[in-house]
Amino acid sequence: VSLIGQATVAAFVTINLPSKGIAVAASVNFVYPCGAGDSMSGTASVDITMASVAIHASASVKYFCGVDVAGDRVFEVTARLDELAVGPTRLKDVTLYADGIYMGGGGGEEGDEEVKPQGLGFIGVLSGSAQVGNKVGASVTLMFDTIRNTVTVAASLDITAGPLQAHLEIVKSSTCDPEDGDHAFGSITLALPFGGKSIT
Repeated sequence: VSLIGQATVAAFVTINLPSKGIAVAASVNFVYPCGAGDSMSGTASVDITMASVAIHASASVKYFCGVDVAGDRVFEVTARLDELAVGPTRLKDVTLYADGIYMGGGGGEEGDEEVKPQGLGFIGVLSGSAQVGNKVGASVTLMFDTIRNTVTVAASLDITAGPLQAHLEIVKSSTCDPEDGDHAFGSITLALPFGGKSIT
C-alpha cells in the first residue's frame, strides 16, 4: 500500500450522560505525513455536575511538524479549569498557557568553548484562584521561562472574619526586578459599630 501526497484525518468523540451529570467532548485533526509547515491539533472539554462536585474544564494543543529552527514553537498548549467545586471549596479560572520552543540541535563542534542549547524550552503562565466559603479567597499567578531560567510568582490572600477584613499581596521573582524588586504589601480594615465608621 502506498500513499501519494497527504491525508487529512479528523476524529471526534462525544460522551453525554445527562442522568449522571457528565459530558465529555474531544477532537483531533492532523495530516499524514506531517512535514515542515504542517500542524496537528486537538481539543477536549469535560463538564461534570454532581451533588457535591462540579468540574468544568477544557484544553487544546497544537503541534507544529518539522520544526528545525532554534526559537520556533514546537507546540502550544492552552488549558482552562473554569471551576472545580468540592463542597464549600472552589477553584476557579485556573488557566495554563504554554509554548514549547525548539532550542536547536545542541552539541557544537569539538573544541567549542560554548555549548549550544538543545532540546525544548518552555514559556508560559499558570494562574488561578481559590475560595473557601465566603471567608477566605486566594489567587496565584506563576510566570515561567526555562530558556532564560526565570520564574515569577504573584499571590494574593483575602480573609474576612466578622468586622475584620485583611488583604495581602506578594510578588517574588527568581531574578529580582531592578525597578520593582520583590515586594509584599497588604491592608487590614476593621469595621467599628459606631455609625458605620471603619479604621484601616
